[in-house]
Amino acid sequence: MAKLGLIFIAVFCFVQIVMCGRIQRDTPTEDQAKSTVDQFQDQLKNFFSEKTWNEFVDSASKFGAEIAKSGQELLNKVQDKAATAPTTAS
Repeated sequence: MAKLGLIFIAVFCFVQIVMCGRIQRDTPTEDQAKSTVDQFQDQLKNFFSEKTWNEFVDSASKFGAEIAKSGQELLNKVQDKAATAPTTAS
């Protein structure tokens, strides 16, 4: 009975391999690939214009300054608590 199952699996796999080999693949032509790349580049150029790039850099620098300020405040609080914390002598 096991041989029948193995034969069925082997025939099924063989049929699937043959069917996969007969399927025609839709591969893009070189012109289609170039037009897609050109469209993508145009969209990136429109998105990252000089104005938007400068706005992004400005907002990123403001965000970095706020993070640095918050980090410094947190560090000062931790240092103050560590300086005033009671120590135990053993």
